[in-house]
Amino acid sequence: MSDKPETKQRSQTIRLPKRVVILGADVTAWMAAALLGRHFQRLGCRITVVSGGESSVPFRALSSLPSLVGLIRNLGVDEHEMMRDTRATYKLATQLSDWVQPERDSWLPFGFDRVRIEGLSLFDAWFAERSQGRLLRPFHSYSLHWAAALAGKSPHAFAGESPFATSGQYGLHVDTIAFTGWLRTVALKFGVEEICGDITKVFPNGRGGIAQVRLQDSVAVPGDLFLDCRTATDTQNKTAAIPDDSTDTVEPCDRLVSFRVPGIRQVPPYTQVIGQASGWAWRIPLAEEVDCGYLFSSKSLSDDQALQQLRDVCLTSTSQDEAEQVDPYFADFHPVAGRDVFWKDNVVTLGMAASYLEPLAMTNLHLWQVGVELLMELFPERSGSRASREEYNRRMQTVIREARDFTQLHYALSQRDDTTFWQTAGGLTLSDELQHRLAVYDASGATVAVSAESVPELQYQYLLAGCGRLPQRAAIKAASMPPARIQQVLRELVKTNETILKDLPLHEELLDWIHTKPFQQQTA
Repeated sequence: MSDKPETKQRSQTIRLPKRVVILGADVTAWMAAALLGRHFQRLGCRITVVSGGESSVPFRALSSLPSLVGLIRNLGVDEHEMMRDTRATYKLATQLSDWVQPERDSWLPFGFDRVRIEGLSLFDAWFAERSQGRLLRPFHSYSLHWAAALAGKSPHAFAGESPFATSGQYGLHVDTIAFTGWLRTVALKFGVEEICGDITKVFPNGRGGIAQVRLQDSVAVPGDLFLDCRTATDTQNKTAAIPDDSTDTVEPCDRLVSFRVPGIRQVPPYTQVIGQASGWAWRIPLAEEVDCGYLFSSKSLSDDQALQQLRDVCLTSTSQDEAEQVDPYFADFHPVAGRDVFWKDNVVTLGMAASYLEPLAMTNLHLWQVGVELLMELFPERSGSRASREEYNRRMQTVIREARDFTQLHYALSQRDDTTFWQTAGGLTLSDELQHRLAVYDASGATVAVSAESVPELQYQYLLAGCGRLPQRAAIKAASMPPARIQQVLRELVKTNETILKDLPLHEELLDWIHTKPFQQQTA
């Protein structure tokens, strides 16, 4: 007889939910449907979207982080096909104008986090020389993304690969409605079922979750797992399984106006954010059009005044007749800071219902994507898992909190006080976590992110350095490297960037090829 304790044999049979029901019709609903259909449909999991109405996202264009490129690759679809269907362009950076101070620009390029100079991070090496007065170039000027954005270059080469294509470190500008429709098309190709109709009643399962929903035509839709993407503004959201315990944010804007203008030949591969008297404006270049908008405080500005200020920013070279022809779109903005509970029993709250931040840092689409991808990572068996639910809730709280802090940091770093809006925005109370991280950065230059899904450390460094907030001293480990060696490596980095740019086409040249010509080859 063996002295070893008996081990219980685990069954290798995967008992996925037989039916996953997705409630909603916005970007997140169809994103979840596409991803689940792509990966779980062949495992016998039936995916059903109960859609009703149109997307409730008031921002008619979306500026993404590089995570969207990962989503496209995860779906196994052609990036250029997606770009044609969504009128998309590439994004390498965000330009902040009139933000730190009027008539001053700063940049937030994407980047390669693993860039090191003999063990030193790029930031530590740069600041070691800058703090000694031996270097004048700003930190962002060593970024390949910034150099490409400023030169109007594409992240892809016509032949061969580029560092952008290899790493996937670039973003996209997409039309919101078109992107939602594209995700729907992809999901349906993967075998996802769609049932159209407004929900009239939600039947609980007795454990705090949902057993089934009933539609207007009395059709009942049962399910094992429900993904609730409905928001408080959706007409169909008459009953929610998880109460809305989200807290109000301290973001100072509550209203927006936007319109579209014809695009120009030179399409900038970056998003423009422009500080205004009572908020901030954006310019998001799409294929053939530019989406212009103004997020503002209705306490200090009327709709007519906001529209006129947006016209002044975006129509400076357009005749008055053309200016009168723009079709403005107004909407209220109700941010959601995040819930305490996102997943309860068999219901997961996703998308705008889970978090909805001011899009200053362009993190909303990323957060919605994280919510879906994290669910897939922790996807439950039919019996459910309390540990998975708790882990999901914890990680979603963390990533949303960090995105909120990063958004508020933009305001905290502004040196503007020329209007009441900026005086109020600059005096907002920061979270304890953000105050601690700023204190650590001031003392040592460290800006390590808390979670892998959060805003990368390099983005904090670009924002802080670009707004003139630098550490009190250089990193101690930088003292062991000869200054001449740091200077040499930085010069070589700039030359390497210039060499790479020579092989990249202009942004508009690649867009011409993507949007007007059939594919002959892949660029990545």
